[in-house]
Amino acid sequence: MNPVRNVVSNGVKITIINYNEFADSSTLEDIKKAREFSDIIIVYAHWGIEYEKKPTEGQIELAHRFIDAGADAVMGSHSHVTGTVEEYKVKKIYYSLGNFIFDQYFNEDVRKGLGVVVKINAETKELTFTDYNFYLAPQGQTILSPPAFAPE
Repeated sequence: MNPVRNVVSNGVKITIINYNEFADSSTLEDIKKAREFSDIIIVYAHWGIEYEKKPTEGQIELAHRFIDAGADAVMGSHSHVTGTVEEYKVKKIYYSLGNFIFDQYFNEDVRKGLGVVVKINAETKELTFTDYNFYLAPQGQTILSPPAFAPE
């Protein structure tokens, strides 16, 4: 079974399910089971080809299957570069968030990451997404890159 984390925030039941393409997976079954008791399901996927910005056909197919099974969003990692963002059936798929903290500085692509703030409307369960670009400075510090963070 995949690691599954259940959280309740402001009365909203959220389940986060981990998927790792390099291990056995029961992710589709976990999503279907979680749909019975969760308002929101997010799949966090460790997948893809390192340093490749575009997802493979297999990733695209699997992300769509996750959504079809009941996931509300898919967030990916592993490729060390920011990847494609897709909207499928009004659900967001982030194929790769890139690097946030890492010791790679050999080109600009690996020095970039994407932070995503997901807000959940407690009444409608609608998700809204705000993306923030990060940059790995050479001294090991992760900073927001332009456009600069603007407090609400």
